[in-house]
Amino acid sequence: RPELNDGEVLTLACEATNAMLHRQERVSSRDSGSTLTLVLATGDKLVVANVGDSRAVVGTRNKETGAVAARALSRDQTPYRADERARLREAGARVLTIDQLTGRAPPTDDYLCELGDEIDEKGDPPRVFLPD
Repeated sequence: RPELNDGEVLTLACEATNAMLHRQERVSSRDSGSTLTLVLATGDKLVVANVGDSRAVVGTRNKETGAVAARALSRDQTPYRADERARLREAGARVLTIDQLTGRAPPTDDYLCELGDEIDEKGDPPRVFLPD
């Protein structure tokens, strides 16, 4: 639909995907997080949108050496990032692990990690809880 701008195209794609997932009986999003990476290629332009801990990466090959270099086109949007936790809290959300939510672990804001670190070895990552 040529009358739509890039943002409108990405929004429609997200809404259509969400609707398809909700029509699936075997898919339950009740206790799930969300992750999405979308790349819209138009002409010589790439528009990238991402939600959650997913990322878009493009690889380019050096014509002379044949070496391939990876370049990130997005950043993970995850509560492991301090700036993302601050943004979520500003919007009224709580960021806690299930153990913190249920009182089995004290609340903390110590989720520091670097790309490539083994994180969440116990299976209890920080989650986002929005007000009702």
